[in-house]
Amino acid sequence: MPRIADKTNSEQKKGPETVWVFFASVALHIVILAILCVVHLSAEQPSDAESTTQAAAISRVEQLSRTAVTTPKPKVSDSQSPTINNENNAADEILNRGNSGSILARPKNSPAAGRTVTRSAAAAPSTAFFGSETQATRISYLVDASGSTHGFFSRVRRQLIESISDLGPDQYFAVTFFGNGQIMEFSPGRMLRASPNTKQNATEFINSIGPEGKTSAAKALQAAATVTDHSNQAPEVIYFLTDAFDMTGGDEDEFISRMTGVLKAHAPSARINTIAIWADPAESRMLETLANTTGGDFLCIKAP
Repeated sequence: MPRIADKTNSEQKKGPETVWVFFASVALHIVILAILCVVHLSAEQPSDAESTTQAAAISRVEQLSRTAVTTPKPKVSDSQSPTINNENNAADEILNRGNSGSILARPKNSPAAGRTVTRSAAAAPSTAFFGSETQATRISYLVDASGSTHGFFSRVRRQLIESISDLGPDQYFAVTFFGNGQIMEFSPGRMLRASPNTKQNATEFINSIGPEGKTSAAKALQAAATVTDHSNQAPEVIYFLTDAFDMTGGDEDEFISRMTGVLKAHAPSARINTIAIWADPAESRMLETLANTTGGDFLCIKAP
């Protein structure tokens, strides 16, 4: 019986303790829930602030876009564009010349277009005789002055003087006329430097020549091919202008063979640029063949 009383007393003591534990547990859960709510609200607050900031930024951009003044893109004036001096332009043109001396057209999309080129010290200016161009350093002019050229000889004089005036001071030239069974040379056997004084003297010589007599081209071509400069170098280009009237005696093949033999002996690397004026078809073909045989150019002038 005493044991039963002890048990009852023990249960009566545990009753209040159980109630306090229950309330303590409830209170603890309430505190934990409160802490979790605070943490959750704190985590959401920056997100709301960020959204508010982004909205304000978008609003500001829209306001600026409505009030901003559009400024046009600045234009570059012509004076700001890169330029290439005349010397480089001349050198660029020199790069486009073929072996025959004719200027070759350059494509617009060429990689060299607009590029700066250093001109070689050995490069010579370009000159032309009746449109047949060359850039050779040593040039020998051989011109028909026979009576049959009377109708256009004044034009020949003018073209010859213009061609010589275009030569640079480092180029050499000789002038040989043939007609009336004679050979008339400005500087017999020599090519002279194209100085201003020499060119002026050559102009006076050219103006003193008049058309007369018959054509005597064979000996004249030999004279034109055997001229040399100060260092005994032969011509690079021979300009041969003629109307070809009664020039070959009817044997064009023999004449070409003879002339190419003269070049081989005296100026093997020279080219003959032939210019036919008022020549008939057979004579024109002969002069064209002579030019092609030496790697030169052929030009036919139909009218004075």
